[in-house]
Amino acid sequence: MEITVKEINGNTTRLTVDLSATVGDLKQKISQHFNVQTSQQKLSANNGQRHNLDDDSRSLSSYGLSSGSTIALLITNPVPIKQVFVKNDSGKISTYDVDVDETVDQLRKKISNKERIPLTQWSLVCDGKELKSGMKLKDYGIKDKSTMHIVFRLRSG
Repeated sequence: MEITVKEINGNTTRLTVDLSATVGDLKQKISQHFNVQTSQQKLSANNGQRHNLDDDSRSLSSYGLSSGSTIALLITNPVPIKQVFVKNDSGKISTYDVDVDETVDQLRKKISNKERIPLTQWSLVCDGKELKSGMKLKDYGIKDKSTMHIVFRLRSG
């Protein structure tokens, strides 16, 4: 299907996406065409009622969009990079650069690569809460300069 993307300055661009495309798929297309990160994109549609397209996993059709629909695109300022601290079991503190939309899984992978610890052997805790897979760091209120702790899982047997 063909979607028209309208920028705030009034310029329009037509993009072709699959009928089953999600908001995330559309953001990827926009990212390639406009050379902006998906996290910088704010999308909305008005098909009788204004909808913010903020759930990347939802299909465009679930918002009532079809071929010929127009999407408004707002490109926000670049996402600031934050630094967080991660303390391991021996007390060593490492610094990691994270994006505001980064997931727990993405940070754990960075830590696993740097610390050389298999992902299955530890969890990440901040302010007494275990950070769960599939969640974003911002879901836990993690801010610039937050400290997290690596907690090793006990082996059974």
